[in-house]
Amino acid sequence: NKVKTGKLIIRKEPAPDEKLENQEFTFTVKFSDVGGQGLGNEIEPQTYTCKVKQHGKEYYGEVVIDKIPVGTRFVVSEDETTDTSLQRVSFTGGEDCAITEDGKRVRGAIAEGDNNAVTATFVNTRRQLIDIEVTKQWKKQDGTTDIPSNELPKAIYLQLQRTETPNDASSWNTVSEYKSVELEPVGYEGWTKLFTGLDKYDANKEGRVYYSYRVLESASGTGDWHGGADDNVIEIDGKKYTILNNTVQVEENSASPLKLILTNRQQDPKFTLDVTKADAEDTKHKLAGVEFTLEKLTTDGNGNTVVDSPFGKRTGVTNDQGELMLTDSSGKVTQGFTELKAGMYRLTETKAAENYNLLSAPILVTFGKDGTCTLNGSKIEVSTTEKRTEFTKNEDGSYTLALTVLNRKTPALPHTGADAPSLWLLIGLPLAVAGLLILVFRYNKKGGRTR
Repeated sequence: NKVKTGKLIIRKEPAPDEKLENQEFTFTVKFSDVGGQGLGNEIEPQTYTCKVKQHGKEYYGEVVIDKIPVGTRFVVSEDETTDTSLQRVSFTGGEDCAITEDGKRVRGAIAEGDNNAVTATFVNTRRQLIDIEVTKQWKKQDGTTDIPSNELPKAIYLQLQRTETPNDASSWNTVSEYKSVELEPVGYEGWTKLFTGLDKYDANKEGRVYYSYRVLESASGTGDWHGGADDNVIEIDGKKYTILNNTVQVEENSASPLKLILTNRQQDPKFTLDVTKADAEDTKHKLAGVEFTLEKLTTDGNGNTVVDSPFGKRTGVTNDQGELMLTDSSGKVTQGFTELKAGMYRLTETKAAENYNLLSAPILVTFGKDGTCTLNGSKIEVSTTEKRTEFTKNEDGSYTLALTVLNRKTPALPHTGADAPSLWLLIGLPLAVAGLLILVFRYNKKGGRTR
């Protein structure tokens, strides 16, 4: 039977506005599974050379490898040169063809006939280029990375920018080829993305000012980009992350690809403790002038619970609506204890409303880094439309615990002054009766009267 064959064409092109005339380029081709027999046989790598020449108005060079058995698999790559850089790779024709993950090779299988010939095109430039390999790293609040995959987003979006003056926030420009790139975890490689064909510097300018590159992030890829100088916090699936280490500097001797570990560290949630004071018998009656003090608790080296000195004490007083208000050193007034970090807190009523008792014991509140809350040891669920609680998650990702603290009035003491005769009557009458009984008892003991 006649063996069916096909072609592999390797084409070399210069970048736009460049000629590379008479420049020679060398390629390496690896063939395997000759004829598509699946035998796994591999031929010794073959080397091919072409020279860029002018063809009418075009400049290019070609290598034509003919009469290759159909189904033969191949991988073609360009050997490195000292005075040009590989800018991009593309292909047409063939069967099951693709560009390899490093963006520098074409692989696939030979198809039958000239119409299905594989053409692998390699575009070079005299500009110096570099690749950047971005690896996304997710961290918890404590800096650890052991996060279950079901707690991470399914995908995020990246945008690549560059500048010659990284300290100038307004100088960053988006690299047009990478305005919005989806990134999702893939197999063992995880969260990785390779940006290829990037200029080390602007070749159109005299002198070499090497670029700085940075990666911005978006949860949607539709313009809500984070990671710039003025906004380095992103919210994904209701969790807030600080974007760390998203910039890399190109240098003269930078190896390609440059490595960038793009880190997202989950922020500690912020909490507000909002206190309202009311009468226990009539909760609509709010109590003013009640003072509360908040302390943060921690454990010492022996495991004992102690006051966290750096936090200090924060004190507030309720207004006419019973709302706890705080005034800072600058005179700014806020409602409740705000900007609290995760931890255990002790809320103590230090001054009661007039004619009311102080709380008999402090209130213990614990806020967790995972957005949980316990009140005196009992967990408080986050408020939902189905179940309303006093613990609410706000739109900005923070949480508010709204407590209504009830106090009872001090029991009334006996009156004095005009009511004194009544008091003496209550005391004196029992004494008089007791004295009379004693006299009767003694009289009878002596014999008393006889009948």
